[in-house]
Formats: sequence, structure tokens, C-alpha cells
Amino acid sequence: MGADFCSVTLLWHNDDLPQWDKAEQLIRDGKARVSEQELDTDDMVEALHNLKEVVEGDRRDIDRHFLMGQLKGWNIIVTGGMTWGDSPTEAFDIITTCDNISVFDPDLGCYTPLMRFLKFV
Repeated sequence: MGADFCSVTLLWHNDDLPQWDKAEQLIRDGKARVSEQELDTDDMVEALHNLKEVVEGDRRDIDRHFLMGQLKGWNIIVTGGMTWGDSPTEAFDIITTCDNISVFDPDLGCYTPLMRFLKFV
């Protein structure tokens, strides 16, 4: 058995900036749930803050793409690498943790995956 390549990608448009504050408030109000992991409210808020740092910060474990031409305005973040069962990057862990959180979206009246709520595709 050898190593496998694992990666995750975030995609969003400049017109759909993440709703960080609204998501945090919904988590703090107890309107969030988690699948596949044990996270309390503080853990979910920390994961959200870490995701914001991945998106807005300057990191070496991600690759950013700003598309041009017909796809102008779209942003892509990719992270990953070879793994033998461990995590390929810290950003990979952050993104996959946030992918397991859902928040109650008052506009839709249902639980929505955090990544979609923040407008990541």
C-alpha cells in the first residue's frame, strides 16, 4: 500500500462574500449541528475562525487561483497532498471540519451545510 493524494477545493464568486458574522451568531445561538465529529459550540466557532483565516490569510499550505476571462470574479483555493492516513495539510483539516458543520438558515427554514451557507460552492 502506498500513499494517496487527497485534496479539497473552495470555490466562490466575489459577489458572494462569506457571511462570517451571521454564521458565528447562528452557531453561538445553538442553531448548528455537526456530523461525523464531536464539536461543541466553541470548537465550531474556532473552526469558523480558522476557515476565515484560510480564505483571507496568507498561507503556504493552499494554492489560490483568481480566474480571468469568462470566469473572471471566481476564486479557488486548493489544498492537499500525499497522505498515508494522516492529514496532508492543516488547511485540509480546517476545510473538512467546517464541511461537517450545518447551521439553521433562517432564509431557507432548514439546516444548510456551513460551506454552502457561507456561499462556497
